[in-house]
Amino acid sequence: MSSLSDSAAVRRPGTVSAVQAAAHSLREEVLERLLHSESSGELLGSEQEVLSWLGVSRPTALQAIRLLEAEDLIEVRRGQRGGVWSRVPSPDGVLHSAAVYLRIKKTRLIDLSEVAVSIAPSCMAGAAQHEDVALRCELLSIVHEMQRVKDPAGGRQLARLRNQYFGHVAALTPNPVLSLYFGIVNALTASVRQPLQLSSARRRRSIRFYREAAESVAAGNPEEARRLTTIFFAEQQTWIMSEANKHEPEWLAI
Repeated sequence: MSSLSDSAAVRRPGTVSAVQAAAHSLREEVLERLLHSESSGELLGSEQEVLSWLGVSRPTALQAIRLLEAEDLIEVRRGQRGGVWSRVPSPDGVLHSAAVYLRIKKTRLIDLSEVAVSIAPSCMAGAAQHEDVALRCELLSIVHEMQRVKDPAGGRQLARLRNQYFGHVAALTPNPVLSLYFGIVNALTASVRQPLQLSSARRRRSIRFYREAAESVAAGNPEEARRLTTIFFAEQQTWIMSEANKHEPEWLAI
């Protein structure tokens, strides 16, 4: 186990509290370790060692540790292998925080659509460049499930599979920023309180896109994947805008 760096150098610039300054120092230490480690987490030291390293009062240090626990950056373990451990945050935590914030901001499906139309083509093209062919082909398995959904009773099932489909695209995307943002848009789209009802024609068009895009991704053809996605999401945005104009502003809120 590598020891903590020599000094936390906790400072209080401006109006930053002692707790925030201690949390910042500990956060930077954790991030530095995670950036240079192949593991998903390692022992920073015993709780007492971390408290001593921070060089602040015990209550202040404990509050700083609790802040980083809330950020999912550290874990305090008890028992024989106890201590303060670094950890890679789960994307689920980011998605949850984003969902809460955007709900407070009264975000609607049309807002998500404006973002999706910009980033979805690059995400799909990125997925087509993933090195693992088997993972790329998993999109086709999801499409096969979609095609078995009966119309119109399977609306909820189709929405679940759509969320799974684009969640897999986000996971395949090599650009971590695109992957995260597209994952957020996809997760929030699935949480719209009053989902759009697809006509039979719209549903057939959607499934055709899912199949053709999945085939392009499986074949490793990023240009075609991007082209198909650009066309479909532009159509989708136009359709959502036309539907939104028929309802009150709060309709399609997440």
